[in-house]
Amino acid sequence: MRNSLFSTVLLVLTLTMSSFVNAAESLKEDNQHIRTWNKFARDCLKLHKALTSGKHLKHETEVGGYAHQKNFYIEHRYLDHGRLISKVQWEKDNPETLHTIEVYLYDKKGRVKRDYAAAFLPYYHNAPVQTLVSFHHYNGDLHAFRSFDASGYRVLERCTGKAPGGEEVNLILDEDELAEDPDNIIGTKEYNLCFAGLKQEKLGKYIIPQ
Repeated sequence: MRNSLFSTVLLVLTLTMSSFVNAAESLKEDNQHIRTWNKFARDCLKLHKALTSGKHLKHETEVGGYAHQKNFYIEHRYLDHGRLISKVQWEKDNPETLHTIEVYLYDKKGRVKRDYAAAFLPYYHNAPVQTLVSFHHYNGDLHAFRSFDASGYRVLERCTGKAPGGEEVNLILDEDELAEDPDNIIGTKEYNLCFAGLKQEKLGKYIIPQ
């Protein structure tokens, strides 16, 4: 599922202090980016509250952190009959400061149809360093998703599973590959099986988590 990939991206970003500084400094120079991404994070939190407040959900908590920032956050997971509705991390020493948030919406078959995520770097809370809105599509045993950031840029496409003939499919295209397609993946049979039914070409109204 995409949430594990999101966590991997965040972990890579948090491995070195230089990553913290470079990301934070770049964000300081773009006020529109800061406003847009901070609003997106707040809207993710609003959606989380709408989906969980007053509901009979399983609530799990865990303290976590990083190699040089152990016990940095308290993670809250909200589950409905085993389905993850949202995962929210708050800084342990600043319990009203959001660290990361992920929110999931499901179709009638219990499959993720859309999800939202935002993450701040430890100790730098000027704006999220990562935002994602992902749209999911299923074709038999194939599961594909297309991700945008909160600025509306398509940043990732991923597809895994088995094609109708039984062949294993494992496609991943990052932002640069989507722009240039150096391996000519877009337009292949496998790509079309994965994404032909995924109509969301732009972020559109989903810039507001819903």
